[in-house]
Amino acid sequence: PAPGMAESSREPALSSFDWRVHYVLSSDTCASYKAPFLRLSLFDEKRRQYDAEFTKTELDSLIASLDDVLHAVDDDEPSSAEED
Repeated sequence: PAPGMAESSREPALSSFDWRVHYVLSSDTCASYKAPFLRLSLFDEKRRQYDAEFTKTELDSLIASLDDVLHAVDDDEPSSAEED
């Protein structure tokens, strides 16, 4: 846990994930739908499951956001040359 944070107040950490791509051909409201979507299941260290579904547009947005986070984290980390 972070300094000053009690173990019991710590957020559960991601321990595993699973993903599947589905292609919907129809639904209750539409006889001909044809749309891909991704089902993402995240599991925390207590084995609780969190599910989300994304359309292609939502998935593209999620990937772009995660890429931005990765670049921000990389920019904040000192390079090995600075550590010497």
